[in-house]
Amino acid sequence: MNVDPFELLGVSRAATEAEISAAYLRLAEVFNPERWQDAAPEICIDAIRWHEAIDQAVVVVRRPRRLDRVVGVVLRLALPGRVPPVLTS
Repeated sequence: MNVDPFELLGVSRAATEAEISAAYLRLAEVFNPERWQDAAPEICIDAIRWHEAIDQAVVVVRRPRRLDRVVGVVLRLALPGRVPPVLTS
């Protein structure tokens, strides 16, 4: 699937971590393959594919936020008192 991860999760690019987590949990529950195990095989396969896409989307959406936190910590350790304000949040 080649879909925008924010669109797939149904969140905006400015979404908070709580909004991202809530969207992920909601979709992961809907497309959980165990929920569809008694359905036709093609539906089970679709559920697995959607669940994998959702897992990948949440990783992509969270990656920049985690990277910003890591860079901020590294800069605070390397350059105490001289960290750009953007990275101190």
